[in-house]
Amino acid sequence: MPFLYRLAVTINRKQPYIDWANSFADDGPRLTAELGRRDAIYLVPAAEHEQTLDEVLAVWWQDIFEEELAGWMRFEQDWPSARTREMFDAWFEATITDSVVDLAPEEPLTDDDMDALDLDAVVGTCAWCGREFGDEEAPRAEAFRIDRRDVLQEREGRPMTLLVEQDRVVTGLVTARESEAARRGDDLVFRVCNRDCAQPLKKLVPPALRQLYDMLDRHP
Repeated sequence: MPFLYRLAVTINRKQPYIDWANSFADDGPRLTAELGRRDAIYLVPAAEHEQTLDEVLAVWWQDIFEEELAGWMRFEQDWPSARTREMFDAWFEATITDSVVDLAPEEPLTDDDMDALDLDAVVGTCAWCGREFGDEEAPRAEAFRIDRRDVLQEREGRPMTLLVEQDRVVTGLVTARESEAARRGDDLVFRVCNRDCAQPLKKLVPPALRQLYDMLDRHP
């Protein structure tokens, strides 16, 4: 099995992090002690010599701290401003593992790997019925304007999956902001077989986008 030249830093969130996460006066979710203390794992480069936990955290504690804060609140203005190593140690318990082995090398490993698989699906299958397009087939493109491109800027040029019904998701492509498609207002593009598959998307995608905007506003 492939050996990954990484150290795994396991982070357990302590009560101060949980208290901070629950300090916002909104109607968002609450972080329970059980959920808050679930481990998160960060991979960092392995060195030629055996590294201690203090050596690893001396380099990476700020990055880990920011990732943990962003995992709950996206915008930096909501984060504690005076972050120190002492504060990190008070908020998180950290351990390291010096052997990381990939037991499923054929499976996607990163977000980019998953996006590549989703992009294949966007290009090669109907967004509504899931039928694979033939080599000589010219599928129909069904496009939508995104009124709030700011909240989806991280998805530009990448696939995006959207919940349109309780048990149905559809995957399209968010066009790059400066692309010709975006200038036409074609911000989110789905490929479909025909008009019959396009019709439910026309009905369901706009309200699903509005629900997405509302959710992001409530839980940034």
